[in-house]
Parts: sequence; C-alpha cells; structure tokens
Amino acid sequence: MAAKKKPGKTTGIGKGTPGPGRPKGVPNKVTRDMREMVWQAFEQKGGVDYLVDHADQNPRAFMALLQKMLPQALEVDPADGARVAERMREARARMRESGESG
Repeated sequence: MAAKKKPGKTTGIGKGTPGPGRPKGVPNKVTRDMREMVWQAFEQKGGVDYLVDHADQNPRAFMALLQKMLPQALEVDPADGARVAERMREARARMRESGESG
C-alpha cells in the first residue's frame, strides 16, 4: 500500500522540508571569500619573501603557523627516523642561537 500524504502538508525545498544542503567539502561563501582576501593580502605583502622575513623576525610565530599547516600525524619510515631526529636537533639549535626556545 502506498503512503498517503497528509492533507495540507506539502513537500519539497522551501515547503517545510530541508533541502540537500551544501555538498561535502565545499566551503561556505564566507570561508571562501576570507581565504581569497588572505591570499590577496599575502601576495601584496610579498608572498614567499614576506614569509621568509617573518620567519627570521619571529621564528616562534612562524613555527606555530607551520605546525598548523602540517598534518596531525606524519608517517615516517623508520629508516628515515634518525635523519628526522637530526633535523629537529638542528632546528632547535638554530632557534636557541636566535634567542628563541624550542
């Protein structure tokens, strides 16, 4: 038996039932627009050269930015582990030399 519609109830988008919404992975307009504005400001400030200057002047803030850009979990081949550890020691030493703690 087919389901009966209740009298007075209509179906469809804008008629009491929600639509499908934004597809997964598509940013909303505000997020999209903000990202575009930040990108434009970055380009106006000098792009990569600006980031290099920022890293030199404020390594702590730059490293915080870098941390946000890296994936939460890095998969490292055990054979590369010693090399990664050495790079970390070198980075800490450079930060100490520049007056930052690490």
